[in-house]
Amino acid sequence: MKIVLFIGAVNRGNSPFGGEEYKNQLFVSMLKRDFALVVVDTFNWSKRPSILFRLFWNLIFHKFDRIVISASSASTFKLLKLLNVFPSKMRNTFYFVIGGYFPEGLKSKIYDIKYYRRLRGVIVEGEKLKEEILKVGLLENIKVIPNFKIFDRVEKNFIE
Repeated sequence: MKIVLFIGAVNRGNSPFGGEEYKNQLFVSMLKRDFALVVVDTFNWSKRPSILFRLFWNLIFHKFDRIVISASSASTFKLLKLLNVFPSKMRNTFYFVIGGYFPEGLKSKIYDIKYYRRLRGVIVEGEKLKEEILKVGLLENIKVIPNFKIFDRVEKNFIE
């Protein structure tokens, strides 16, 4: 069984605080079905410095078949600069884009596109976002996974 390192805000054991945590909780649940999964939950990391230690420990001392980063564009860029020191880790890493600001960050050169070209893949949730990223020059490694949500129920009076 392949071993996957997942890096992102999950807020494990709690209700999601926002869309990022909700998506990451669903994604982690899906990954657990098919992979041995190690999760570095970056939720509220600035108040929990042990998260950075756990992240560095896993990146430096453990071998993973795949790494999935599902964090803000700014956090991901910082992490990719660190991962760039380990070329084999970059080649096995996927970035699951959070939100729609990423293409703008590439256009304005806040994020250096060379790091994203070294990844195994960039995952976006829609064709429009993919098209915007293609225009900036990231060509070969973009995958689309449509936005997914699970609804238990919808209040009847909400849709009437």
